[in-house]
Amino acid sequence: MLFEVGDRVVHPVYGAGRITRIEKRQEGDNASTYYVIPTEPGSTNLLVPTDAASELGLREVVDPSVIDSVLEVLRSEPQTPPECKALNGPLKKINWSDPHFLAELIRDLVPVERLGKISAVQRKALKRAEKLLLGEICLVLGLEYAVAEQLVYEQVEKRSGETETAQSATT
Repeated sequence: MLFEVGDRVVHPVYGAGRITRIEKRQEGDNASTYYVIPTEPGSTNLLVPTDAASELGLREVVDPSVIDSVLEVLRSEPQTPPECKALNGPLKKINWSDPHFLAELIRDLVPVERLGKISAVQRKALKRAEKLLLGEICLVLGLEYAVAEQLVYEQVEKRSGETETAQSATT
């Protein structure tokens, strides 16, 4: 098995969590073993087959130093946001488990959302990126969700504030 009880992991669809137990289930003649990962309070547990965990994209949370570099990405200048086709195409080909990619999506789509020019597909991608990245930051840094959200958006604001100051100085 890749993981043990207590390990902090990230699933590319359901987000971050801690493995609370490893459970065997009998289905007919087949016995399967699952990692049990609680998701949001009040919802059901995520069951990930132990023998398919890596194929499903389950991975350990990143090191705190990676979070530092993710925060740097959020402070960097936004790029042209991904087109709807790129986001609406084969979503399985997008690497939703890469925290740097998630930070880039947030960095690039927040300004578009603030201008009211975000498409439904872009908004869905932004919300998914927020959920995945914030959940991982919470686990890695031991923060509550609201505090992690504030930390992320402070980084975006630092960049936005610098950009607005530069723009007003040139006009």
